[in-house]
Amino acid sequence: MSQPLSDPPPGFDQLSVEQKLQYIRVLWARTVTDHGDDVLSPAQERELQRRVETYREDPSVARPWADVRAELWKKHGSRGE
Repeated sequence: MSQPLSDPPPGFDQLSVEQKLQYIRVLWARTVTDHGDDVLSPAQERELQRRVETYREDPSVARPWADVRAELWKKHGSRGE
């Protein structure tokens, strides 16, 4: 059995927000690589496909990531950063 993980890993709290996000991106990329296509559940895959089709039917429903991110930061703040 594997060792329990610390929550969060040592040193994580000292990273900047951008460094934390990069760390998460790297972990996600490794997870996807290690586990192939089984990362999403069937329900998540259906929802993703539904959203892609909605976008294809009307691209104006999409919002730029920068706008979404700014809204999330405004709504939820930096969570202690």
